[in-house]
Amino acid sequence: MTDYTPTTAEVREWYDTFIEERSGESGLPEFDRWLATHDAEVRADEREKAAQRLVESHWAEWDSERERETAVRIVRGGEQ
Repeated sequence: MTDYTPTTAEVREWYDTFIEERSGESGLPEFDRWLATHDAEVRADEREKAAQRLVESHWAEWDSERERETAVRIVRGGEQ
């Protein structure tokens, strides 16, 4: 086995071909929905990791618990 990794565009095309050959319909909408969901999950996970690092860091010593909670909400993508 090689170290080759297909690109997202290649996987998208392969998936579309696979679905179209079996159903006669494009697989692109389904693939694009899956990819959007996947990307949103990855972003949420990274925001959560960033928030955790923020809380654990030595410079995360704000004057009040409210300031810390506000900073964590911002990092997680919530309102300010």
